[in-house]
Amino acid sequence: MTASVFHAGGGAGGLAAVAGYPHLTVPMGQVKGLPVGLSFIGPKWSDGLLLSLGFAYEQARGNLPPPRFMRSIEEGPEVAPLLAPAASLGGQLQAGDGGDDSEDQ
Repeated sequence: MTASVFHAGGGAGGLAAVAGYPHLTVPMGQVKGLPVGLSFIGPKWSDGLLLSLGFAYEQARGNLPPPRFMRSIEEGPEVAPLLAPAASLGGQLQAGDGGDDSEDQ
């Protein structure tokens, strides 16, 4: 009996739900301060196998970093620097300056 391992950005639970197959997601870590999971999807009647795989993964992975509570993700040290340049552009554009040279013609 085999099981497939998926790492999907939007989550892989929908695949299992539509097919009627067992599905298990375990915490995998963080990306830019946000939690992400690892999904195991197996064939019918492989629930025990998936639980074993999930348990083995969690034991091998070790401890996760403790959660950090912020008012918004924009305050996180991983995301805030990425947003800073976009916020500073607002004051640089003048009225009527859409970035094209059509007014200079």
